[in-house]
Amino acid sequence: MADQETFISPAEIRHSIGATGSFSLNEISGDIRLRGIDGDEITVVARWDGSDDRPLPLIVRRGEGSLLIETDEKAGWLGLRNRHGIRYEVSIPKGARVDIQAVSSDIDTHGLVGEQSYKTVSGDLAIDGSGGRVSATTVSGDVRLTGAQPLEVNLTSTSGDIEASAPMFQPVRMRTVSGDMNVRGGFAAGPEHTVESVSGDLSIEATSGLTVDTKRGLDFSKANKGPMVSGDGSGHLRFRSLSGDVRLSSATGQSPSNPSQPSQPSQPQMTRQDSLEILQALERGEIDVEEASRRLEGAGSRG
Repeated sequence: MADQETFISPAEIRHSIGATGSFSLNEISGDIRLRGIDGDEITVVARWDGSDDRPLPLIVRRGEGSLLIETDEKAGWLGLRNRHGIRYEVSIPKGARVDIQAVSSDIDTHGLVGEQSYKTVSGDLAIDGSGGRVSATTVSGDVRLTGAQPLEVNLTSTSGDIEASAPMFQPVRMRTVSGDMNVRGGFAAGPEHTVESVSGDLSIEATSGLTVDTKRGLDFSKANKGPMVSGDGSGHLRFRSLSGDVRLSSATGQSPSNPSQPSQPSQPQMTRQDSLEILQALERGEIDVEEASRRLEGAGSRG
C-alpha cells in the first residue's frame, strides 16, 4: 500500500529491505545518486532541486524486502519539468537489486554489486565500483561504467557514447545507434561477447586474450577482413556495424595480429533503393544490425 503521509523537502525515507532486497525508483526530473553500504536498511533523502515549499509529490510503497518510490502523476508532468525537479541521495545495501527509470536525470552510483537496471532519457549515467549484473539503456545520454569486480554487462545507447572497464567481462553486450564505445578489461573465454553499432566506432584495450570477429554492412571492402587477435585469443567478441570501425589494442604490451585470410572477390555496389529499404526497416526496429548487415551484403551482390 502507498503511504498516506506528506513528504516535506528534504524528506528522509528509511526502510529495511535486507542485504539483497530490492529498490525501485521512477523519476521525472532531478539527479539521482546511489551509494552501496553494508547492512540491510535503505535511506533515501529526497529534496527539491531549488527553493520550493510544495510537498514532494511522492508515492512510496514499502514491502517485505522492497521499497518503491515514484513521482505522483497527479502532480503533473509539466508542472515538475517547468519548476523544479527532485534530487535523490540514496544509501542502499550494496548487494540489493536496483531498478531506476528516469527522464531528464543524471544517475551516479558507487559500490553496488547486486543486479542493476537503469533506463534514462536525456541524462548521463555513471556507474563506479560496480559488480554483478548491470543493464543500462540511455537515450541522448552517455554511459560510463567502471567495475571493481567481474561484470555481466548489457548496455544500449541512442545518441550517446559508452565507456566501460572491468577486471573481467562475463560477458559484455553493447549496442549503440549513434555513439562510440570504449572498452577496457578482460574477456571471459566461455560466453560470446557482442557489440553492435549503426554508426559508432569501437575501441578495445584487452587485458586478456581476445579474438574480435568483425563484419560491416556498408563497406564491402572491409566486410570480409579476418579476425583481430590479442594474446592467446581465448575470449571471443563479435562486432557488427553498418558504418563503424573497430580498433583493438593489448594492455599486456603484445601487438594484436590479423591472421591472413584468402583474398575475397570484390562485391558490386548495392542499388540505392535496396539500401534505403533495408535501413528504413532497421530504423523501424523490424530487423537488428546483424540482419541489416546480411541483407545489405545480399543487396550488394545483386547490384
